[in-house]
Amino acid sequence: MPGLQDKRPLAPGADGPAIYTKADVARFLQQAQHQNRTVGQNVCDAIATLTDSQRLKPDGSNFTDWDLFLRERTRELFADHLWFTKPNPHVADEQLGRSLLLATVDSSMVRLLLKQTTGHNMYDHLRSRFNNITRAEQMLCWEKLKNFKLSDHGSSTAAMSYLLKLLDDFSTLQLEINRENVGGLVLQSALESGSEHRREVDRRVERDLASSSRTLSRRAVTTDQILKHIDVAKQQLDLNAQTPSSFGAQLLDAAPHSLAGPYAHAMELYHPDFWPGLPPQVEGMAIHGLQCWNCCSPDHFLSKCPVPRRSNFDRPPVFP
Repeated sequence: MPGLQDKRPLAPGADGPAIYTKADVARFLQQAQHQNRTVGQNVCDAIATLTDSQRLKPDGSNFTDWDLFLRERTRELFADHLWFTKPNPHVADEQLGRSLLLATVDSSMVRLLLKQTTGHNMYDHLRSRFNNITRAEQMLCWEKLKNFKLSDHGSSTAAMSYLLKLLDDFSTLQLEINRENVGGLVLQSALESGSEHRREVDRRVERDLASSSRTLSRRAVTTDQILKHIDVAKQQLDLNAQTPSSFGAQLLDAAPHSLAGPYAHAMELYHPDFWPGLPPQVEGMAIHGLQCWNCCSPDHFLSKCPVPRRSNFDRPPVFP
């Protein structure tokens, strides 16, 4: 039972008085309540209030309700509502936890869950299958943690309670506070908010996080993976900027172009009076009236021309 396998010294010194923390007292109370009882008896008591709406369905549609119920039961049994989110070294506690979890899911899922070796693995399997975590939720939790201020709370107790809740949210969002994950959060949040670069990186991280591959999903939030997405997204955006699409090129070509020099005012349309001493082919165009500088069409001028810019755009058009 909880605390039975704890061999840690309860005193700071060999001769000093025993010093108990709040967590120690909670474990002792749970131990006194559940000692001399079988696993089955403890599980039956724990699920006595379980309703059909709280029992996990095969499609996982009520995962949130089930998760809340399971956390309340683990708080009562182990004095830790996040007991399933981390490995447990105690054999007796592990047996009770596995039995509790199996008793709160649909019977069709029991056989699949029995393939998992620990209660933590069972819960992790169900969470990865039914609980859709998004990177946006993780980033929001990170921003709240960064912006935490004592002045926003009426007392230090309220501030500490809020801080602990934020830290618990990281576990709920499947995000351990370690070097790799925190580094990934810092890198991604350092990108300019609203920029094309940030949107592309966010899209790539969300895609990895939602992957059916558990390996890729876990690696999605690490420093190396996010740094890779940042570099790839930047290269892609730089390449797109250097090679615009054909549609964009047509729009650019159709726009008026400025030409430095004495003939800049003649670029909107062609008129032979603006260009003395031209070859006969160009002079012959005068009988056709005003035409587009780019394509020689009499129906429009350069600003309305739908044809891509010709190669010798700086010279007057030559009539064929």
